[in-house]
Amino acid sequence: MRILVAAPRFPPDARSGAEQALKRLYRQARLHHEVRLVAGWRRSRDLVPGEAVAVELAGLGPARALARFGRVVRREASQWRADILLTSTARLPPVGVPGVLLAQERDDPDGGGLRGRLRGRLEAVRARAFDSVIAPTGAAARALAADGIPESRIRVIPNGIDEQRFRPAPQELRPGDDAVRVLHVSRVMPGKGQHHAIDAVARLRRSHKSRVELTVVGGVTDPVYLDQVRVQAYGQPVHFALDVEDVVAYYDRADIVVLPTGLPETSGLVALEAMACGRPLVWFDHPTVRETTAGIGVAVPPGDVGAMRDAIARLIDDPAARRRIGEQGRRYVLGNRTWSRTWSAYETALQAIARP
Repeated sequence: MRILVAAPRFPPDARSGAEQALKRLYRQARLHHEVRLVAGWRRSRDLVPGEAVAVELAGLGPARALARFGRVVRREASQWRADILLTSTARLPPVGVPGVLLAQERDDPDGGGLRGRLRGRLEAVRARAFDSVIAPTGAAARALAADGIPESRIRVIPNGIDEQRFRPAPQELRPGDDAVRVLHVSRVMPGKGQHHAIDAVARLRRSHKSRVELTVVGGVTDPVYLDQVRVQAYGQPVHFALDVEDVVAYYDRADIVVLPTGLPETSGLVALEAMACGRPLVWFDHPTVRETTAGIGVAVPPGDVGAMRDAIARLIDDPAARRRIGEQGRRYVLGNRTWSRTWSAYETALQAIARP
């Protein structure tokens, strides 16, 4: 099977969950089939794999960037004689071969106002042109169906995780240091809830706050929001690590991972990464996150910062619970979310619609 993978942005040039998932699929597909990657870039050509057909999009607006990228994808689909297209963007126009859309993320339909809602509806219309749409959870699939995508075209394939890269690391012994390190990993934007994580730590009792360090890790999507949360974090035990190349080292040093996302749909990759690393997770109880985690960790009502604060405080006081939850999460990942299991499902889905 000849698989054409099209990514207008490719990690580490971009770091959203959808792009990370597509990168992992690309690497896995290369082990089994002929694969060609068409990848756009804005920051540097060096950030795109050397074997890729690279498309420079630096300085272009969305419409011009999409037009240029689409022309290259259409050319490669024809000249390379691809059997199937795999992409994470619904905006890509038809390229002449069966197409599979990796529907990993969904913006807050209300967070962007009227423009955001119109954009979401347009994305849904474009998604209907694909032969198959793959969602990471049942909750995401139901949302796609509500947008008008025929249920016969939607398939649920849970995300996998690289269990060798994301794995428990022995936490350093720090004589005389009883600090508890809390971690928030995500793109820096309002829907991901950095302000909730900072607020939860700020509300801790003095005896707890004196022991806590919160590290906010992620690529900057909204610079204005970043300025706001920096002001919010002033005087609090909060540190920022922005646009890092590798998050594994931060999981290694963490004692607790928080996921206070405010988005109605999320692929839950951060949750899987934390669980694979054996770190306990405190999360806002959205259906998609519950499905991704199988309920492992400490769930609190969405938007309830006080409940998140209390959950963090309990885990600060109970190292045994942190260890137990972390071990439970790691076992779940090994039994259900390895890449070998995930790729097998993807391969079946791709072969079902690939051009003969």
